[in-house]
Amino acid sequence: MRRAQILNRLLNGYGFKARPPGHGPGFALSSFSGRTTLLPDLEAVWQEAAQQLGHPIDPLDPRFTTAAEPNS
Repeated sequence: MRRAQILNRLLNGYGFKARPPGHGPGFALSSFSGRTTLLPDLEAVWQEAAQQLGHPIDPLDPRFTTAAEPNS
């Protein structure tokens, strides 16, 4: 659960939300448009988010770095 909370802080600026799927390992990735994809691991979450966005998530992008700060 804690991993999903941290992941959501990072993904929120891109319009995504992740949660445990409820029936096994991995994550359910939901977009602002309502699309939900079940994914087996964190690597797949980042790949799917990049595919839906049409570009990779840049870890130097202010949306990412601000969300990654401990006090944000």
